[in-house]
Amino acid sequence: VPKDVVTSSSRLLEKQITEYQDLGTTVIRQCVDAHWLAELSRAIEEDIRSPGPFYHGYKSEGDRGRFHGNLRLWEHDRTFREFCLASALPQIAARFLASQKVNLLYDQLFVKEPGTLNRTRWHNDQPYWPIRGWQVLSFWIALDPVRHDSGALEFIAGSHRWDRWFQPEAFGDTVGQDEYMANSDYEPMPDIQNQRADY
Repeated sequence: VPKDVVTSSSRLLEKQITEYQDLGTTVIRQCVDAHWLAELSRAIEEDIRSPGPFYHGYKSEGDRGRFHGNLRLWEHDRTFREFCLASALPQIAARFLASQKVNLLYDQLFVKEPGTLNRTRWHNDQPYWPIRGWQVLSFWIALDPVRHDSGALEFIAGSHRWDRWFQPEAFGDTVGQDEYMANSDYEPMPDIQNQRADY
């Protein structure tokens, strides 16, 4: 899979790299094969049954559905570790960053069951991370079909060039602790959801 995606699709990746640099986001289709989708689905079901040590699930609004969250799964789960290190993604990241080496900061899991009312709030990622600089990227991988009204991820094109850092916010009442969100001097996150026309 890595060779097919990274080598045979080189021309396509170049277009996506340019789009990523211009817009701050792009879509890479078919880079996670059926084997990995099945393995990840199985591992996620296991994590829901028995969450790992970094579980940070969110309390469901209105007592409907479930919003399960976890991170750093690769550190204790073999499937997530193999996916993070041996799938096509590290090589793709190296291409996008024009680097001979990539470092894994962490992996993160969000599971919203049907009927869950919690919205994932608008945010920029980097204030949540203990790093600085621009040679960093994230992969968002959906294991279920995604529509605009069923969990699709949204971006503001070009916002990676704003050079603005927004106060991290919890995505709901958390089960775990979120100390890193306290005492920040970042600017408040604007009300993008209700002022979409401005962005």
